[in-house]
Amino acid sequence: MEAPTFTRILAAFVILCLLEITTLTGGDIIDENEVVEEADEFDVYPGGEVHTFEQEKEGVRCKFTYSAQGGTNEKWLFVISHTPDKKRFHCTVERPDGNSYLFFMTFSLSVEGATLEEANVAGKNFEALGKEQYIINGNEVKHSSTFQSGLSSVLITAKGVISEEL
Repeated sequence: MEAPTFTRILAAFVILCLLEITTLTGGDIIDENEVVEEADEFDVYPGGEVHTFEQEKEGVRCKFTYSAQGGTNEKWLFVISHTPDKKRFHCTVERPDGNSYLFFMTFSLSVEGATLEEANVAGKNFEALGKEQYIINGNEVKHSSTFQSGLSSVLITAKGVISEEL
């Protein structure tokens, strides 16, 4: 049996992400014209210090804050996407291959300029974490006291603020 290629793995991952977003949005079909901004790659550093990475698109700011231990730096992705009408935004922070060897002591992903509707947190291999491992409070999702240190992605779905033009 031939080993899966990176392209096949990436294609399968994209399909799984779209299915997950569809589930998180109540089964709505994601608009095929959804605007997906280019992913920003950033390093997640071990050492136990608190680090923050943030991104802003179309007046919506997403901020990822964490502390981790073990190993060396890892490359992670940060993406903000939205529907063309800007009624729905997605803030995504993830390890591209779903595997992190770091032990996260803390994490939080917050959104400003939009209202958090739902959050999804995954551990190793993009397996959903139990709801007891994280807390949703206002416009932030963060670790709970029972968080078991495994993290591969955090996704926020947020409702955009619609401004009336005069």
